[in-house]
Amino acid sequence: MIIVLAAAFSAALWVLLWGLDLKALDALMVCLVIMILAAVAHIMLPYLPGNRAAARPERDPAPFN
Repeated sequence: MIIVLAAAFSAALWVLLWGLDLKALDALMVCLVIMILAAVAHIMLPYLPGNRAAARPERDPAPFN
């Protein structure tokens, strides 16, 4: 979801900056930086300590040995 939001924000920002007389390539570079940061965040979020999946519970032992 973060990548979709970053893409929408980047597209709007690109049009805004281009409309404010910034060169299209310069505005595109700013948008690419936003997209790269969003991709890095999307990749790294599952590995942060608060977001790690719980360890697999061990199987229940048999009721009779």
